[in-house]
Amino acid sequence: MMNSDINRVMKEKTDYELIKIITTLREEYQQDAIRAAEEEIERRNLFKDNLEKNELRLDDEILLDGPICIYSNEENLNKDLEWFRESGYTVYDFDTSVWTAEIAHQEFKSEMGFPQYYGNNLDAFDECLSDMYKDNYIGQVIVFRHFDKFRESDERFCNTILEIIADQSWTWLVSFHKLIGIIQVDNRKFLAPRIGGNFMPRWGANDPNRKRF
Repeated sequence: MMNSDINRVMKEKTDYELIKIITTLREEYQQDAIRAAEEEIERRNLFKDNLEKNELRLDDEILLDGPICIYSNEENLNKDLEWFRESGYTVYDFDTSVWTAEIAHQEFKSEMGFPQYYGNNLDAFDECLSDMYKDNYIGQVIVFRHFDKFRESDERFCNTILEIIADQSWTWLVSFHKLIGIIQVDNRKFLAPRIGGNFMPRWGANDPNRKRF
């Protein structure tokens, strides 16, 4: 396909489709198509501050890599969380080191303000998360500290949580709401699960392990 044809195809894509192409579906597209998608995103000014990646805000830089990122160094994580709070984000910061699925749902309901009828299951978590963007016009960050320990005890539950957050993040982003999931791990050799079969979480923008990629 000629470059002009690729550009025409990308102009016909929705904002949501373009964002998916440069993030979760990136491995399915050739470089010319990814470049054309990035150019169309720039033309539409979807990332309003600055599209030069080395000048992006922290939130946009993370979201360009995908909605889930990983930290190992808690000091760097805490500095970045301070930036999010100062920028008006709501931050939900969970220590998952002793979590079970039951404790997780109790914490979600208590800390995130889920309704009394919250069903204590992942479908209910998905539904409640989808409703939250209507009331939060800047963004949210959901942090899971010591996530590798929790995942050792319940891998399926943990992977599904990340998939839900990732799916909701794409939906929020179309309306220019931002939802970011952060997992902090103690094992620097932690291998993140592939989300939805396509997206591999990356190390946070300011985490020392980022240099491995």
